[in-house]
Amino acid sequence: MRTALPFGRRAVPLVFGCALLSSAAHTARAQRADSTVIAGHVTSEGGVPIPLAAVSVPAFRVSTTTGDAGAYRLVVRGAVGRTDTLRVLRIGYRAVTRLVTFAAGAMTIDVAMAPQATALEQVVVTGTAGNQERKAQPAVVASIDGADILAKAPVLGITELITGRTTGVSITQASGTTGSDSRITIRGHASISLANNPLVFVDGIKVASAQRNSPGGVGGQAIDGLSDLNPDDVESIEVVKGPAAATLYGADATSGVIQIITKRGKQGGRSFAQRVTTEYDNIDPNFTPPTNYYRCLAADVAATSASYLCKGQAVGTIVSDNPLVRENAFNNGWTGVLNYSARGSGDNFGYFASAGAENEQGTTRNNLLNRRTGRANFNWTASPKMSLEAGVGVSRADVKLPPGDQANQGYLIGAGFGSPRTVVQNADGTISGGWLSSTESVTMISAILNENLSTRLTPTATVRYTPVAWFTNVLTLGGDYVRQSSTTFYPKNDKNWYSATQNTGSVNVSSGDATQYTVQYQGNINHRFGHADWISSDLSFGTQWINNVATSVSASGNGLITNEANSVSQTSANRQGGQGYGQNKQLGLFGQEMIGMNDRLFVKLAGRVDKSSAFAANATTFFLPSYGISYVVSQEPMIQRHLPSMISTLKLRAAYGETGKSPGSTAALQTYTAAPYLTDAGLLVSGGVAPGNPGNPDLRPERGTEIEAGLDAGFFNDRLGFEATYFAKTTRDLVVSNPLAPSTGFSSSPNVNIGTITNKGLELSARATPVDRRNLTWDVGLNMSTLANTLVTVKNVTPFQDRRCFIPGMSVAAYCNRRITKVDTITGVVTVTDSNTILIGGQFPKREGSLNTTLTLFRNLRLYAQADGKFDYRTYDFGREFQDRTAPNSLRGLATKEELGAYAYYRLHPTSTVSQSGTVLALTNSDEDFFEDASFVRFRELSLTWTLPSTVSRRLRVANSSLTVGGRNLALWKPHYLGYDDTEVLALQDRGATGQLFRADLFTLPQVRRLLARFNFEF
Repeated sequence: MRTALPFGRRAVPLVFGCALLSSAAHTARAQRADSTVIAGHVTSEGGVPIPLAAVSVPAFRVSTTTGDAGAYRLVVRGAVGRTDTLRVLRIGYRAVTRLVTFAAGAMTIDVAMAPQATALEQVVVTGTAGNQERKAQPAVVASIDGADILAKAPVLGITELITGRTTGVSITQASGTTGSDSRITIRGHASISLANNPLVFVDGIKVASAQRNSPGGVGGQAIDGLSDLNPDDVESIEVVKGPAAATLYGADATSGVIQIITKRGKQGGRSFAQRVTTEYDNIDPNFTPPTNYYRCLAADVAATSASYLCKGQAVGTIVSDNPLVRENAFNNGWTGVLNYSARGSGDNFGYFASAGAENEQGTTRNNLLNRRTGRANFNWTASPKMSLEAGVGVSRADVKLPPGDQANQGYLIGAGFGSPRTVVQNADGTISGGWLSSTESVTMISAILNENLSTRLTPTATVRYTPVAWFTNVLTLGGDYVRQSSTTFYPKNDKNWYSATQNTGSVNVSSGDATQYTVQYQGNINHRFGHADWISSDLSFGTQWINNVATSVSASGNGLITNEANSVSQTSANRQGGQGYGQNKQLGLFGQEMIGMNDRLFVKLAGRVDKSSAFAANATTFFLPSYGISYVVSQEPMIQRHLPSMISTLKLRAAYGETGKSPGSTAALQTYTAAPYLTDAGLLVSGGVAPGNPGNPDLRPERGTEIEAGLDAGFFNDRLGFEATYFAKTTRDLVVSNPLAPSTGFSSSPNVNIGTITNKGLELSARATPVDRRNLTWDVGLNMSTLANTLVTVKNVTPFQDRRCFIPGMSVAAYCNRRITKVDTITGVVTVTDSNTILIGGQFPKREGSLNTTLTLFRNLRLYAQADGKFDYRTYDFGREFQDRTAPNSLRGLATKEELGAYAYYRLHPTSTVSQSGTVLALTNSDEDFFEDASFVRFRELSLTWTLPSTVSRRLRVANSSLTVGGRNLALWKPHYLGYDDTEVLALQDRGATGQLFRADLFTLPQVRRLLARFNFEF
């Protein structure tokens, strides 16, 4: 017999729903009874909101970060009735701790933070093992607060995020073209032929940062290897400049290390916040291409002349033309950015997720950058002894570069080599010509496709296990996978635009995969002993394994049926292909002991043993030691009494370390190349081999040693911070290619170890908050550095290449030439020195500096500005030499002797160049005037950020919102440079083994000016 339900069958879900709601309500009441919800605002002493401050209760492992308005909310469970510490941390401010007695329900705790220009309690994660407090570090590890800079500065890329933020880091643009590469060096060039760029790590995993495979025909431009990383995902960046790199990074860290730390969720309570950023940039080419001039001859002015500009003019008339302006080669570009991120937490976990899109149209028709990025990070505390951090970053970038610099069909070189004499009027009345080639035009150049597509995947995982309080284990593993494909396409045409084969339709494609695996283990045993535990010991040890694998495939062909089917498979002639493979494995073992005394004197002893598959068979595993001492003098009671009251913090430090740099994976090997051969019967048969490279079984890695010493000081209760560092870096066993005579039968030359380079300098930085009041806060920062680069010893290298000297006692690749000793104003003969190795000047700036300031008004209006400069270095102004002397097609080049004066005229246009001993020489031996002082100061950044009132944000239905307007590259002062180009850009022209050491203005596009508007909101 069935029993009827009291409310029928349809009531069953209702009954269960009520039961669930009742249970949930009971659970919520129970949780509220056992939980404390802390909320409040974090501000400066003047009441200015402080975003991104870390608020935590360490005893309960809960934490969160403040939003743009400085607001935070933290849920602490199981703490009711207890008294514990609430801690608030933010870079640039003194840490705040509050004893809190937790009550059930809601509590409001507002925190005001005092500025601190010298933060010795700050934790650094890069370049150090064991004790990670900044006060214990004997070597400099610079920290860049990426999240704070992005909130106020007009930056769109990783290199822009670093530029001018710290001392000793020099960034040089390759071109003003969208998507082009930047060169980063730390404390000078430490190698002649190997890469001078620093290692780059993302969350502890080594990533590929070198230039991408550039398509053919782009000249000295290259594609930025970091262009597919989204700066909006960056929490902070740490830069290891010297001895601090030795222990953890070993054999490839001579040029320093950059660690990019991405955003994470903060554990504690249940929180969820979303952020959306949208931005639009207007891109101004920021320069006017130089106008070409021509003095008409008799044949040009005749009635039958084809010269449109000279025809009918008087002989000697100067006519002008600017084909780039006439054909609208350069126009304003634009950038559109949309970024979304979500950050949340639970009781024992936190997460961060983001997605970003950026589209940029450059200032020419065939120049763009499209980027899509995504990231997911997760951290979980499984137990008080074990925690896990995992993440993955994905990106896809599409970069199209126009021909540039010294490319045959480049915009600037094509127009710069042109002449107004060749301007013609077509049958339809239009004007054309005036270019290097009679068929050249903006339409022809913009039809060329140079494209690189790249996809990147970077998974990371870190496990921390602390079986007992004094023993910590950290295992980090991950990889960086980059797949890229490059295409160069010359369209089929009947206008004779390009070369004979390219006019039939030419396609050149290449694809490659670069994979880097990183596995690192680090253990740390810490112990305190002695009376009142006055001595601390941090013993660290571990291993690092990195495996680099690179593969590539290329193909090319000519003769397309149609431009729409522009693949190699559709070509009909000259098909060729190639394939490459390389692998390099590195294994290092390291150990470190740091002894601390009274938490103010620290002594570090460390060492690392390295082995790389790139080392030759006869090269043994080598040992890299490092030592250091750090002494917080201001905490020493006996000294503290005698320090002036204005000195609140004083730390002295010194460090020594050894690093290295490995050559390419096959640099030491003897190789062969495929070649056909003749049989005894006289038949040509493929499948033979010919000598390639003889190799070098004794090839050693480059070895670097560096010493640095300095101090960190805080004044006026740490409102003014000052840092000074002297460094001396030496690189031995320089690796270069040793030329062989053709008679040896080898097609390439072996690598050898040849000499020594030193880099010495002084780094100074200051940061201050002179004013911190309720409605006015003023922060200012200053960075300055010097550099003396010297080639100490060298052997088996041509001492003079392309007017660059490789001579002991001079800067590496310094510009040298004969110097003018006499100009005969009657005969026009110019006399120069017998020696062609007279120093003109070095290529590397001897002094660099930057100044930044932030002014906050009425707690919600922030004005930010930065200027920087480089001084005392030379650039070869090839563009001006061509237009003033070689062509000539400039007003100065066409000026008469009477207009210029005899001395200036013959110095520019000598009738003959002779040495002091009477030898007649080529004209290039008297071109010292074109190696110009390229010193400059640039007004780099300016922005104004308005944090909208809470009433406005509520109307928009968001928690916080802000609006930023600003600009980048707003002004440039170059008092001694005469070329039209930007003195900061660097033409990366191929110069063989020393190709990276060539700074020249080769009709290179200057940096563009950006004006932007950005809107941020949180909800």
